Amino acid sequence: MSRVLIAAGGSGQEIALACLRLCRIADLSAPRTFVVDSDTMGYPEQPTRSDSLHELNALFKRCGLAEPVSFVDPYDRDQVRHTVVDLFSPYGGLDGRTRLVLDALLDKKQQSTSIIDGFHGAPTVGAIAFGDAIACGKLDKSIFQQIDEATESINEKHYIVVAGGTGGGTGPGVIPVLVEHLSKWRQQLAPERRGQIVLSLLVETPWFQIVERKESDIDLAGMNGNSSCLVRYYFSEIASLVDRVLLLGLPKEIQRKSDGANKQREGRHYLNVMAGWLAAEALAPSQLLEKSSAQGMYAFAVNEHCNALSTVEFSLERSRDGRGEPLPLHKAVDVTTAAAQAAGVVAQQLDYPDDVALPREIWALAKILGSSRAQFQKTLTTLGKADWQLLEWLNESCGGSRPSSPGTPFALDGQIPDPGGAAARLDLPAAGHNLAARLLRQRPLLTNLSAETAAAECYSAMRKSARVLNERSR
Repeated sequence: MSRVLIAAGGSGQEIALACLRLCRIADLSAPRTFVVDSDTMGYPEQPTRSDSLHELNALFKRCGLAEPVSFVDPYDRDQVRHTVVDLFSPYGGLDGRTRLVLDALLDKKQQSTSIIDGFHGAPTVGAIAFGDAIACGKLDKSIFQQIDEATESINEKHYIVVAGGTGGGTGPGVIPVLVEHLSKWRQQLAPERRGQIVLSLLVETPWFQIVERKESDIDLAGMNGNSSCLVRYYFSEIASLVDRVLLLGLPKEIQRKSDGANKQREGRHYLNVMAGWLAAEALAPSQLLEKSSAQGMYAFAVNEHCNALSTVEFSLERSRDGRGEPLPLHKAVDVTTAAAQAAGVVAQQLDYPDDVALPREIWALAKILGSSRAQFQKTLTTLGKADWQLLEWLNESCGGSRPSSPGTPFALDGQIPDPGGAAARLDLPAAGHNLAARLLRQRPLLTNLSAETAAAECYSAMRKSARVLNERSR
Protein backbone atom coordinates (compact mmCIF):
# COMPACT_ATOMS: atom_id res chain seq x y z
CA MET A 1 0.00 0.00 0.00
CA SER A 2 1.43 3.35 -1.02
CA ARG A 3 0.47 6.76 0.28
CA VAL A 4 1.24 9.99 -1.57
CA LEU A 5 0.52 13.53 -0.36
CA ILE A 6 0.96 16.37 -2.87
CA ALA A 7 0.93 19.74 -1.12
CA ALA A 8 0.47 22.83 -3.30
CA GLY A 9 1.31 26.34 -2.11
CA GLY A 10 1.56 27.77 1.38
CA SER A 11 -1.61 26.20 2.73
CA GLY A 12 -0.51 22.89 1.26
CA GLN A 13 2.78 23.17 3.12
CA GLU A 14 0.98 23.77 6.39
CA ILE A 15 -1.29 20.76 5.82
CA ALA A 16 1.78 18.63 5.01
CA LEU A 17 3.51 19.81 8.19
CA ALA A 18 0.50 18.91 10.30
CA CYS A 19 0.01 15.53 8.61
CA LEU A 20 3.65 14.49 9.00
CA ARG A 21 3.81 15.64 12.62
CA LEU A 22 0.66 13.78 13.53
CA CYS A 23 1.97 10.67 11.78
CA ARG A 24 5.14 10.92 13.85
CA ILE A 25 3.24 11.42 17.11
CA ALA A 26 0.95 8.46 16.31
CA ASP A 27 3.88 6.35 15.04
CA LEU A 28 2.27 5.93 11.62
CA SER A 29 4.25 5.51 8.43
CA ALA A 30 4.75 8.94 6.87
CA PRO A 31 3.31 9.47 3.37
CA ARG A 32 5.59 10.24 0.45
CA THR A 33 5.15 14.00 0.28
CA PHE A 34 5.71 16.30 -2.68
CA VAL A 35 5.64 20.04 -1.98
CA VAL A 36 4.87 22.11 -5.08
CA ASP A 37 5.81 25.68 -4.23
CA SER A 38 8.46 28.32 -4.84
CA ASP A 39 8.68 29.11 -1.14
CA THR A 40 12.33 29.35 -0.12
CA MET A 41 14.18 28.61 3.05
CA GLY A 42 14.26 31.59 5.37
CA TYR A 43 16.65 32.93 7.95
CA PRO A 44 17.66 31.44 11.32
CA GLU A 45 15.68 34.11 13.15
CA GLN A 46 12.67 33.70 10.83
CA PRO A 47 12.12 30.05 9.89
CA THR A 48 9.65 29.52 7.07
CA ARG A 49 7.28 26.64 6.43
CA SER A 50 9.88 25.12 4.12
CA ASP A 51 12.47 25.27 6.90
CA SER A 52 10.11 23.35 9.16
CA LEU A 53 9.60 20.68 6.48
CA HIS A 54 13.37 20.35 6.06
CA GLU A 55 13.63 19.87 9.84
CA LEU A 56 11.04 17.11 9.68
CA ASN A 57 13.03 15.43 6.91
CA ALA A 58 16.08 15.55 9.16
CA LEU A 59 14.11 14.04 12.07
CA PHE A 60 12.89 11.10 9.99
CA LYS A 61 16.42 10.55 8.68
CA ARG A 62 17.89 10.54 12.20
CA CYS A 63 15.29 7.94 13.14
CA GLY A 64 16.58 5.68 10.36
CA LEU A 65 13.55 6.32 8.14
CA ALA A 66 13.32 7.63 4.60
CA GLU A 67 13.02 11.39 4.20
CA PRO A 68 9.37 11.86 3.25
CA VAL A 69 9.44 15.33 1.68
CA SER A 70 10.58 16.40 -1.79
CA PHE A 71 10.33 19.97 -3.08
CA VAL A 72 9.16 20.67 -6.61
CA ASP A 73 9.21 23.97 -8.50
CA PRO A 74 5.80 24.90 -9.95
CA TYR A 75 7.35 26.31 -13.11
CA ASP A 76 10.15 25.64 -15.58
CA ARG A 77 13.24 27.30 -14.13
CA ASP A 78 15.11 26.78 -17.40
CA GLN A 79 12.66 29.05 -19.23
CA VAL A 80 11.50 31.59 -16.66
CA ARG A 81 13.69 34.55 -15.83
CA HIS A 82 11.09 36.66 -14.06
CA THR A 83 7.46 36.53 -15.31
CA VAL A 84 5.10 34.12 -17.01
CA VAL A 85 5.64 36.01 -20.27
CA ASP A 86 9.14 34.45 -20.38
CA LEU A 87 7.47 31.12 -21.20
CA PHE A 88 6.27 32.60 -24.48
CA SER A 89 9.41 34.54 -25.30
CA PRO A 90 12.44 32.33 -24.59
CA TYR A 91 14.61 34.61 -26.72
CA GLY A 92 13.33 37.84 -25.24
CA GLY A 93 10.75 38.83 -27.84
CA LEU A 94 7.06 38.26 -28.62
CA ASP A 95 5.46 38.05 -32.04
CA GLY A 96 2.17 39.81 -32.67
CA ARG A 97 -0.10 36.77 -32.43
CA THR A 98 1.47 35.64 -29.14
CA ARG A 99 0.99 39.13 -27.72
CA LEU A 100 -2.69 39.08 -28.69
CA VAL A 101 -3.19 35.72 -26.95
CA LEU A 102 -1.43 36.90 -23.79
CA ASP A 103 -3.44 40.12 -23.72
CA ALA A 104 -6.64 38.08 -24.00
CA LEU A 105 -5.66 35.77 -21.14
CA LEU A 106 -3.84 38.08 -18.73
CA ASP A 107 -4.06 41.72 -17.75
CA LYS A 108 -0.97 43.91 -17.49
CA LYS A 109 -0.51 43.26 -13.77
CA GLN A 110 -0.65 39.50 -14.24
CA GLN A 111 1.83 39.67 -17.11
CA SER A 112 4.28 41.61 -14.96
CA THR A 113 3.86 39.42 -11.86
CA SER A 114 7.11 37.81 -10.77
CA ILE A 115 6.69 34.03 -10.55
CA ILE A 116 10.14 33.08 -9.29
CA ASP A 117 9.06 33.76 -5.69
CA GLY A 118 5.39 32.68 -5.77
CA PHE A 119 2.33 33.51 -7.83
CA HIS A 120 1.23 36.41 -5.61
CA GLY A 121 -2.47 35.65 -5.51
CA ALA A 122 -2.72 35.24 -9.30
CA PRO A 123 -4.02 31.67 -9.91
CA THR A 124 -4.35 32.22 -13.67
CA VAL A 125 -0.64 32.92 -13.84
CA GLY A 126 0.04 29.89 -11.65
CA ALA A 127 -2.08 27.61 -13.82
CA ILE A 128 -0.29 28.71 -17.00
CA ALA A 129 3.18 28.29 -15.48
CA PHE A 130 2.42 24.93 -13.90
CA GLY A 131 0.63 23.64 -17.00
CA ASP A 132 3.67 24.59 -19.05
CA ALA A 133 5.98 22.69 -16.66
CA ILE A 134 3.81 19.57 -17.04
CA ALA A 135 3.63 19.91 -20.84
CA CYS A 136 7.41 20.22 -21.06
CA GLY A 137 7.88 17.07 -18.96
CA LYS A 138 9.70 18.95 -16.20
CA LEU A 139 7.67 17.17 -13.49
CA ASP A 140 7.82 13.65 -14.89
CA LYS A 141 10.82 12.47 -12.88
CA SER A 142 10.20 14.65 -9.83
CA ILE A 143 6.58 13.58 -9.27
CA PHE A 144 4.67 11.58 -11.86
CA GLN A 145 7.08 8.73 -12.54
CA GLN A 146 7.47 8.16 -8.81
CA ILE A 147 3.71 8.04 -8.32
CA ASP A 148 3.31 5.66 -11.25
CA GLU A 149 5.95 3.29 -9.86
CA ALA A 150 4.54 3.46 -6.32
CA THR A 151 1.05 2.49 -7.47
CA GLU A 152 1.95 -0.38 -9.83
CA SER A 153 0.73 -3.22 -7.61
CA ILE A 154 -2.84 -4.36 -8.27
CA ASN A 155 -2.93 -6.42 -5.06
CA GLU A 156 -3.30 -3.48 -2.67
CA LYS A 157 -4.88 -0.06 -2.39
CA HIS A 158 -2.96 3.13 -3.10
CA TYR A 159 -3.95 6.52 -1.71
CA ILE A 160 -3.19 9.93 -3.21
CA VAL A 161 -4.21 13.21 -1.58
CA VAL A 162 -3.78 16.62 -3.22
CA ALA A 163 -3.90 19.39 -0.60
CA GLY A 164 -3.81 23.17 -0.63
CA GLY A 165 -5.78 26.38 -0.26
CA THR A 166 -8.28 28.21 -2.42
CA GLY A 167 -7.34 31.82 -1.78
CA GLY A 168 -3.77 32.47 -2.90
CA GLY A 169 -1.97 32.02 -6.20
CA THR A 170 -0.02 28.76 -6.07
CA GLY A 171 -2.64 26.41 -4.62
CA PRO A 172 -5.55 27.71 -6.73
CA GLY A 173 -3.34 27.79 -9.82
CA VAL A 174 -1.64 24.41 -9.41
CA ILE A 175 -4.41 22.21 -7.97
CA PRO A 176 -6.90 22.22 -10.89
CA VAL A 177 -4.14 21.53 -13.44
CA LEU A 178 -2.58 18.86 -11.22
CA VAL A 179 -5.87 17.09 -10.51
CA GLU A 180 -6.80 17.02 -14.19
CA HIS A 181 -3.41 15.52 -15.04
CA LEU A 182 -3.67 12.85 -12.31
CA SER A 183 -7.23 12.04 -13.34
CA LYS A 184 -6.22 11.51 -16.99
CA TRP A 185 -3.28 9.36 -15.87
CA ARG A 186 -5.50 7.18 -13.68
CA GLN A 187 -8.16 6.90 -16.35
CA GLN A 188 -5.77 5.45 -18.95
CA LEU A 189 -4.65 2.64 -16.60
CA ALA A 190 -6.01 -0.89 -16.86
CA PRO A 191 -9.31 -1.27 -14.92
CA GLU A 192 -7.84 -3.65 -12.32
CA ARG A 193 -5.10 -1.15 -11.50
CA ARG A 194 -7.25 1.96 -11.78
CA GLY A 195 -9.69 0.59 -9.21
CA GLN A 196 -6.93 0.31 -6.61
CA ILE A 197 -6.02 4.01 -6.70
CA VAL A 198 -7.96 6.35 -4.40
CA LEU A 199 -7.63 10.03 -5.32
CA SER A 200 -8.83 12.70 -2.87
CA LEU A 201 -8.64 16.49 -2.83
CA LEU A 202 -8.34 18.39 0.47
CA VAL A 203 -8.65 22.19 0.40
CA GLU A 204 -8.83 25.01 2.93
CA THR A 205 -10.87 28.12 2.20
CA PRO A 206 -9.33 31.47 3.27
CA TRP A 207 -9.12 31.40 7.07
CA PHE A 208 -6.90 34.42 7.71
CA GLN A 209 -6.49 37.98 6.53
CA ILE A 210 -3.02 39.43 6.16
CA VAL A 211 -2.20 42.49 8.24
CA GLU A 212 0.80 44.76 7.68
CA ARG A 213 0.73 43.55 4.08
CA LYS A 214 3.74 43.74 1.81
CA GLU A 215 3.32 45.15 -1.70
CA SER A 216 3.05 41.73 -3.31
CA ASP A 217 0.59 40.28 -0.75
CA ILE A 218 -2.98 39.56 -1.73
CA ASP A 219 -5.74 41.12 0.39
CA LEU A 220 -8.75 39.35 1.91
CA ALA A 221 -11.09 40.48 -0.87
CA GLY A 222 -8.75 39.01 -3.45
CA MET A 223 -8.46 35.72 -1.55
CA ASN A 224 -12.22 35.45 -1.18
CA GLY A 225 -12.67 36.22 -4.87
CA ASN A 226 -10.21 33.49 -5.84
CA SER A 227 -11.84 31.09 -3.41
CA SER A 228 -15.39 31.72 -4.60
CA CYS A 229 -14.46 31.03 -8.21
CA LEU A 230 -12.36 28.00 -7.35
CA VAL A 231 -14.87 26.33 -5.02
CA ARG A 232 -17.53 26.71 -7.70
CA TYR A 233 -15.12 25.19 -10.23
CA TYR A 234 -14.36 22.30 -7.88
CA PHE A 235 -18.05 21.62 -7.44
CA SER A 236 -18.90 21.76 -11.14
CA GLU A 237 -15.76 20.28 -12.72
CA ILE A 238 -13.11 18.85 -10.39
CA ALA A 239 -15.43 16.82 -8.14
CA SER A 240 -16.09 14.44 -11.03
CA LEU A 241 -12.37 13.81 -11.54
CA VAL A 242 -11.54 12.67 -8.00
CA ASP A 243 -13.18 10.32 -5.51
CA ARG A 244 -14.00 13.13 -3.09
CA VAL A 245 -13.33 16.80 -2.36
CA LEU A 246 -12.84 17.59 1.35
CA LEU A 247 -13.45 21.26 2.16
CA LEU A 248 -12.85 23.04 5.46
CA GLY A 249 -12.43 26.56 6.78
CA LEU A 250 -13.22 28.88 9.68
CA PRO A 251 -16.47 30.71 10.42
CA LYS A 252 -14.47 33.94 10.72
CA GLU A 253 -11.00 34.82 9.49
CA ILE A 254 -8.18 35.48 11.95
CA GLN A 255 -5.48 38.11 11.50
CA ARG A 256 -2.04 37.04 10.37
CA LYS A 257 1.05 39.18 9.95
CA SER A 258 2.88 39.09 6.63
CA ASP A 259 6.51 38.01 6.41
CA GLY A 260 6.73 38.53 2.65
CA ALA A 261 5.37 36.58 -0.28
CA ASN A 262 7.72 33.58 -0.12
CA LYS A 263 9.03 33.91 3.44
CA GLN A 264 5.85 33.15 5.35
CA ARG A 265 6.17 31.50 8.71
CA GLU A 266 3.90 28.68 9.71
CA GLY A 267 0.51 29.62 11.13
CA ARG A 268 -0.07 27.45 14.18
CA HIS A 269 -3.81 26.98 14.35
CA TYR A 270 -6.22 24.16 15.09
CA LEU A 271 -7.55 24.31 11.52
CA ASN A 272 -4.21 23.04 10.23
CA VAL A 273 -4.22 20.27 12.85
CA MET A 274 -7.65 19.22 11.62
CA ALA A 275 -6.52 19.42 7.98
CA GLY A 276 -3.43 17.34 8.74
CA TRP A 277 -5.59 14.72 10.45
CA LEU A 278 -8.02 14.63 7.50
CA ALA A 279 -5.07 14.18 5.14
CA ALA A 280 -3.74 11.29 7.24
CA GLU A 281 -7.14 9.61 7.30
CA ALA A 282 -7.64 10.09 3.55
CA LEU A 283 -4.38 8.20 3.10
CA ALA A 284 -5.73 5.06 4.78
CA PRO A 285 -8.78 2.77 4.66
CA SER A 286 -10.53 4.86 7.28
CA GLN A 287 -14.01 5.81 8.46
CA LEU A 288 -13.47 9.14 6.73
CA LEU A 289 -13.27 7.44 3.35
CA GLU A 290 -16.24 5.23 4.15
CA LYS A 291 -18.37 8.24 5.08
CA SER A 292 -17.31 10.12 1.95
CA SER A 293 -17.51 7.18 -0.45
CA ALA A 294 -19.96 8.85 -2.84
CA GLN A 295 -18.17 11.06 -5.36
CA GLY A 296 -18.74 14.71 -4.48
CA MET A 297 -17.78 17.60 -2.21
CA TYR A 298 -17.82 17.28 1.59
CA ALA A 299 -17.60 20.20 4.03
CA PHE A 300 -16.37 19.77 7.61
CA ALA A 301 -17.23 21.66 10.76
CA VAL A 302 -15.84 21.40 14.29
CA ASN A 303 -18.08 21.08 17.31
CA GLU A 304 -17.51 24.07 19.57
CA HIS A 305 -17.33 21.87 22.64
CA CYS A 306 -14.88 19.26 21.38
CA ASN A 307 -11.13 19.17 21.89
CA ALA A 308 -8.35 17.69 19.80
CA LEU A 309 -7.21 15.02 22.26
CA SER A 310 -10.62 13.43 22.67
CA THR A 311 -11.90 13.98 19.11
CA VAL A 312 -9.07 12.87 16.84
CA GLU A 313 -8.59 9.16 16.19
CA PHE A 314 -6.25 7.51 13.70
CA SER A 315 -7.05 4.45 11.61
CA LEU A 316 -4.27 1.98 12.22
CA GLU A 317 -4.57 -0.28 9.20
CA ARG A 318 -1.41 1.43 7.92
CA SER A 319 0.59 1.45 11.17
CA ARG A 320 3.74 -0.62 11.54
CA ASP A 321 2.20 -3.09 13.98
CA GLY A 322 -0.74 -3.73 11.66
CA ARG A 323 -3.49 -3.28 14.24
CA GLY A 324 -6.85 -2.16 12.94
CA GLU A 325 -8.28 -0.43 16.02
CA PRO A 326 -8.54 3.37 15.98
CA LEU A 327 -5.86 5.13 18.01
CA PRO A 328 -7.07 8.18 19.99
CA LEU A 329 -4.75 11.17 19.78
CA HIS A 330 -4.46 11.39 23.57
CA LYS A 331 -3.00 7.86 23.65
CA ALA A 332 -0.47 8.73 20.96
CA VAL A 333 0.48 11.88 22.87
CA ASP A 334 1.07 9.84 26.04
CA VAL A 335 3.40 7.45 24.20
CA THR A 336 5.43 10.24 22.62
CA THR A 337 5.60 12.14 25.92
CA ALA A 338 6.89 9.12 27.85
CA ALA A 339 9.51 8.28 25.21
CA ALA A 340 10.73 11.89 24.87
CA GLN A 341 11.06 12.22 28.64
CA ALA A 342 12.90 8.91 28.89
CA ALA A 343 15.35 9.94 26.15
CA GLY A 344 16.40 12.99 28.15
CA VAL A 345 16.74 10.97 31.34
CA VAL A 346 18.87 8.24 29.71
CA ALA A 347 21.16 10.84 28.14
CA GLN A 348 21.68 12.48 31.55
CA GLN A 349 22.23 9.20 33.39
CA LEU A 350 24.90 8.10 30.93
CA ASP A 351 27.05 10.94 32.31
CA TYR A 352 27.44 8.81 35.47
CA PRO A 353 27.90 5.24 34.22
CA ASP A 354 29.54 4.10 37.47
CA ASP A 355 26.91 5.47 39.83
CA VAL A 356 25.67 2.51 41.88
CA ALA A 357 22.29 4.19 42.36
CA LEU A 358 21.48 4.02 38.66
CA PRO A 359 19.34 1.22 37.20
CA ARG A 360 21.27 -1.76 35.82
CA GLU A 361 19.87 -0.99 32.36
CA ILE A 362 22.01 2.17 32.27
CA TRP A 363 25.13 0.28 33.34
CA ALA A 364 24.59 -2.27 30.59
CA LEU A 365 23.96 0.41 27.99
CA ALA A 366 27.07 2.40 28.99
CA LYS A 367 29.19 -0.76 28.73
CA ILE A 368 27.92 -1.51 25.23
CA LEU A 369 28.51 2.05 24.02
CA GLY A 370 32.04 2.46 25.34
CA SER A 371 33.83 5.41 23.74
CA SER A 372 30.85 6.27 21.54
CA ARG A 373 28.74 7.20 24.57
CA ALA A 374 28.99 10.98 24.06
CA GLN A 375 27.75 10.88 20.46
CA PHE A 376 24.99 8.47 21.47
CA GLN A 377 23.87 10.90 24.19
CA LYS A 378 23.86 13.82 21.76
CA THR A 379 21.76 11.98 19.17
CA LEU A 380 19.34 10.58 21.74
CA THR A 381 18.84 14.05 23.25
CA THR A 382 18.19 15.49 19.79
CA LEU A 383 15.55 12.85 19.03
CA GLY A 384 13.78 13.39 22.33
CA LYS A 385 13.78 17.18 21.91
CA ALA A 386 12.42 16.87 18.37
CA ASP A 387 9.45 14.83 19.58
CA TRP A 388 8.97 17.26 22.47
CA GLN A 389 8.74 20.07 19.93
CA LEU A 390 6.01 18.16 18.07
CA LEU A 391 3.97 18.04 21.25
CA GLU A 392 4.56 21.74 21.85
CA TRP A 393 3.36 22.44 18.30
CA LEU A 394 0.15 20.52 18.96
CA ASN A 395 -0.32 22.30 22.26
CA GLU A 396 0.17 25.76 20.76
CA SER A 397 -1.92 25.07 17.66
CA CYS A 398 -4.88 23.93 19.73
CA GLY A 399 -4.76 26.82 22.17
CA GLY A 400 -3.03 25.01 25.02
CA SER A 401 -0.53 27.83 25.48
CA ARG A 402 -3.18 30.42 26.26
CA PRO A 403 -6.33 30.43 28.40
CA SER A 404 -9.17 28.79 26.52
CA SER A 405 -12.46 30.62 26.34
CA PRO A 406 -15.97 29.16 26.14
CA GLY A 407 -16.83 28.19 22.60
CA THR A 408 -13.22 27.77 21.46
CA PRO A 409 -13.32 24.68 19.22
CA PHE A 410 -10.66 22.00 19.20
CA ALA A 411 -9.09 23.41 22.37
CA LEU A 412 -7.04 21.09 24.59
CA ASP A 413 -8.31 20.16 28.02
CA GLY A 414 -4.98 21.07 29.58
CA GLN A 415 -1.31 21.67 28.93
CA ILE A 416 0.73 19.11 27.01
CA PRO A 417 3.25 17.65 27.25
CA ASP A 418 2.21 16.19 30.64
CA PRO A 419 4.95 13.72 31.68
CA GLY A 420 3.43 12.82 35.03
CA GLY A 421 -0.02 12.24 33.62
CA ALA A 422 1.31 10.26 30.67
CA ALA A 423 3.35 7.96 32.93
CA ALA A 424 0.35 7.33 35.20
CA ARG A 425 -1.96 6.53 32.28
CA LEU A 426 0.61 4.11 30.84
CA ASP A 427 1.19 2.53 34.26
CA LEU A 428 4.82 3.64 34.22
CA PRO A 429 6.87 4.80 37.21
CA ALA A 430 6.48 8.51 37.94
CA ALA A 431 10.19 8.96 38.66
CA GLY A 432 12.08 9.71 35.49
CA HIS A 433 14.99 7.31 36.09
CA ASN A 434 12.66 4.38 36.75
CA LEU A 435 10.53 5.28 33.73
CA ALA A 436 13.62 5.29 31.50
CA ALA A 437 14.82 1.96 32.86
CA ARG A 438 11.41 0.39 32.27
CA LEU A 439 11.36 1.49 28.64
CA LEU A 440 14.99 0.44 28.10
CA ARG A 441 14.36 -3.20 28.95
CA GLN A 442 13.26 -3.94 25.40
CA ARG A 443 16.19 -2.20 23.74
CA PRO A 444 17.75 -4.00 20.75
CA LEU A 445 21.30 -5.30 20.68
CA LEU A 446 23.33 -2.18 19.86
CA THR A 447 26.72 -3.70 19.04
CA ASN A 448 28.49 -2.97 15.75
CA LEU A 449 26.38 0.12 15.12
CA SER A 450 27.39 3.75 14.79
CA ALA A 451 26.49 5.92 17.77
CA GLU A 452 23.83 7.74 15.72
CA THR A 453 22.21 4.51 14.52
CA ALA A 454 22.39 2.98 18.00
CA ALA A 455 20.64 6.03 19.47
CA ALA A 456 17.91 5.87 16.83
CA GLU A 457 17.41 2.13 17.46
CA CYS A 458 17.34 2.68 21.20
CA TYR A 459 14.84 5.52 20.98
CA SER A 460 12.64 3.52 18.61
CA ALA A 461 12.68 0.66 21.12
CA MET A 462 11.62 2.97 23.94
CA ARG A 463 8.76 4.31 21.83
CA LYS A 464 7.75 0.73 21.04
CA SER A 465 7.80 -0.21 24.73
CA ALA A 466 5.58 2.75 25.56
CA ARG A 467 3.29 1.83 22.67
CA VAL A 468 2.92 -1.75 23.97
CA LEU A 469 1.95 -0.42 27.39
CA ASN A 470 -0.45 1.94 25.67
CA GLU A 471 -2.12 -1.01 23.92
CA ARG A 472 -2.56 -2.81 27.22
CA SER A 473 -4.19 0.23 28.77
CA ARG A 474 -6.76 0.69 25.97
